[in-house]
Amino acid sequence: MTRDFVVVGFSKILQILSVILTLRVLTSVLSPAEVGKVHFVLSTISFFALFFINPVGMYLKRRVVEWSKSDYLSTSFTIFFYYIIIVVLITSAILYILNGYWMNFSTISVDDLILIAALYLVFNTVSLTLASTLNLLGYRKSWAVITIIGIWVGIFSSWYFTRVDATATRWLYGQVSGFFIATCVGAYLINRFGFYSNFYFNDFRRSLNRASIGLAISFSFPISIAVILGWFQYQSWKVFVGQVINFEYLGLFAAGYAISAGIMAAFESTAQQFVHPYFYKNITHATRYEMQEAWTNYANLMLPSAFMTCSFIAALSTQLIHLLVDEKFWGVELFLLMGSFIEFFRIATNVYSLSYHASLNTVKIIFPQFVGALLVIVTYAIYYEYQNITILFSGLLLSGVGYFFIFYTQVNKEYKPNIKVIPLLVSGFSGFCFYFIAQEVNAVEPSIYGDISAVLISGVIYLSLLYVMFKRSFVNTISNGPSKY
Repeated sequence: MTRDFVVVGFSKILQILSVILTLRVLTSVLSPAEVGKVHFVLSTISFFALFFINPVGMYLKRRVVEWSKSDYLSTSFTIFFYYIIIVVLITSAILYILNGYWMNFSTISVDDLILIAALYLVFNTVSLTLASTLNLLGYRKSWAVITIIGIWVGIFSSWYFTRVDATATRWLYGQVSGFFIATCVGAYLINRFGFYSNFYFNDFRRSLNRASIGLAISFSFPISIAVILGWFQYQSWKVFVGQVINFEYLGLFAAGYAISAGIMAAFESTAQQFVHPYFYKNITHATRYEMQEAWTNYANLMLPSAFMTCSFIAALSTQLIHLLVDEKFWGVELFLLMGSFIEFFRIATNVYSLSYHASLNTVKIIFPQFVGALLVIVTYAIYYEYQNITILFSGLLLSGVGYFFIFYTQVNKEYKPNIKVIPLLVSGFSGFCFYFIAQEVNAVEPSIYGDISAVLISGVIYLSLLYVMFKRSFVNTISNGPSKY
């Protein structure tokens, strides 16, 4: 376990630092309005990625361990790639139509938008799929190499492209370059380890039978509905603010939110990269009771560690803003605080929804997500009436709380899991400790060096507590996991 944790932990720390550098470079080379356009375009692309690609990718992830033992993996990869190409064609047509009718892409040409969307959907999806597959099969270092190379190439390319013309379009083309290189590295590694064997058309044709397609649709379609509702809840505000207010305000809003979202997402993906291989192995061919037990153990690890991460961000909000974004974005502390709590409830809800993913009973995730999306849409309507930005903040947060509460009630009623309260209380108390450290350090050294010191001291304590949580959970509940390097 320790070796796994060190490999995943070190690579994720490097990845987090890379993402932090990306945010710093982004806010340094682009104006708030151009940063807003970047988030606007990415939110638009994510709509199609979440609806069409994410559910099928989750189905592939759910079956990858099983398929790797039956030589079906190469066929499934090929089918998935052709499916992505079809999605790209559909997306391009929809974007072209929307541009002609109501979507405000006036500052970004429709040709650039369609090309960027197509490249993002292909190379980002394929690189993430290859990296995730290698991680699930135990090749931790390979996953880290693919991910980190993609980020660093993207940072350098975006910085280089924006030297000539500091626009959102050139920044996005740079990011696509990183995904392309990551895809090439991932394809090489997946082939090197023998998971992509010779492909035969007859195997491909036999795989596309009514039973296999029906099983994939029954799993994926409810997730498609849920994730697109999730887009309305967690992503649509970027389109709304960009269309209704302006891109400059969106850039400020998104910069503050991105700090929280980036750190919380980095935590979530780190935890998932470490735990998911063991979790999915434990539920393969498991009974209903064994699945519930595996999920309860997972929840008792993820919930308190996610809350501790949220507390860390909230306690050090001022210091994080000073370190992670350019000075012209320093007035975004409220957006960062709001984002930390919204992201916590998002992660907590994902933890509860995994219980239905594990049992392939994904239809039950739709209603809670519908309520969350509906609350956001109501928030937009109220904002139109009163033009008060506080309403928008409050509505986004309340929709996350409501979404989680419905899932919590629903899962507790069916499974009655034994969720431990004390670790959650300890995580909440840690936030007060982080805040006390930040204030004391700032009183002694009220400068950028004080900000760095406060984050470093609190960060060491945070990572130490996180390690203890993971180690205790691993020793008590997880065994016989994959560990190939």
